Amino acid sequence: ITLTVKERRPILGKIIDGKMVPSQLGERVAEAWRNISSLFPEVEPCECVVMPEHVHGIIWVHKRLKSPLGEVVRSFKIACTKANAALENPALFDGSPTFWFPGLDDTILFSKGQLKRMAAYIRQNVERRWAVMQNPELFKVTRSISLPNDKRCDAVGNHFLLDATDKMLIQVSRKASESEIAEIIEKAILDGERGGVVVSGCISPGEQAVAKAIREASLPLIAIIPRGFGPYFKPSGDYFTACANGKLLMLSPFKPITKTERLTRERCFAINALAAEIYGNDPAAIRYQGCQPSTQALHHLH
Repeated sequence: ITLTVKERRPILGKIIDGKMVPSQLGERVAEAWRNISSLFPEVEPCECVVMPEHVHGIIWVHKRLKSPLGEVVRSFKIACTKANAALENPALFDGSPTFWFPGLDDTILFSKGQLKRMAAYIRQNVERRWAVMQNPELFKVTRSISLPNDKRCDAVGNHFLLDATDKMLIQVSRKASESEIAEIIEKAILDGERGGVVVSGCISPGEQAVAKAIREASLPLIAIIPRGFGPYFKPSGDYFTACANGKLLMLSPFKPITKTERLTRERCFAINALAAEIYGNDPAAIRYQGCQPSTQALHHLH
């Protein structure tokens, strides 16, 4: 569950030297979270982090609820509002102590390992925010930067990686064997250790494996992102770590699409063509699974 404060005002505390220091209201919010099961014994409040202007938390539903989950969240919000109103100097919005933005964002954790990953995400939330605070430019979405041949795209990360003179283009066929992929990974890591920058569209499983190995080795990577950057885009997992360390540049020539929208073949061709141009190759020479992209392969670039 994610709940956000109205106007994103940081009334729940501050992050100082990498640690969250809650305000009085922030402490009351954490207490209200812990007390959820006193009214709803069917659920257990689990991992939770109170951030300056939002809250992330996991609710474990042990048995069928008599009322919708929204009622559990509504009860929590009411408890927070009462706690705010009881403060000597409550935070007011248009004269009201009600401070949560209407509604909620929720994700049902079905898949194996999903709960563990989400709990880790919540625990590391303050650390990630602190990293962003220390290096805000590395996490800012920059719109329409200039690329070779007058191309333009959006970017997140270390822009200086584009200036590297030694780049290694990674384009791996979906038919590549495990041993072939392992050999490419070995070469890419060696090149990175010598100061090279890997460039990849990260489309095929082999390309994704190489990019993952490069990130885990904390070596520089330029990755083409196929779904664009929405207004609240932020990298996660090892992408976040690589970004914070200045080892990653994410580029996207596309307007944002959702995770459920299918990646078209033309978009995949455009990604590979852009990676080739950044590397310095002629995109017209690209062969992908034995096919050649049309002259309109870059049509989607903006």
